Amino acid sequence: LAEVIVGVSQGGRTVTARGARDDIVMASVEAYISALNRLLQK
Repeated sequence: LAEVIVGVSQGGRTVTARGARDDIVMASVEAYISALNRLLQK
């Protein structure tokens, strides 16, 4: 199991998110999409 934590910044706002999958690439994609979704929430 791979766990990835990413941070994404835009416009002075920073969010972090995590993803966990058997495949590290898929865990990274999951974490990045989750972070983008958090940025889009108001």
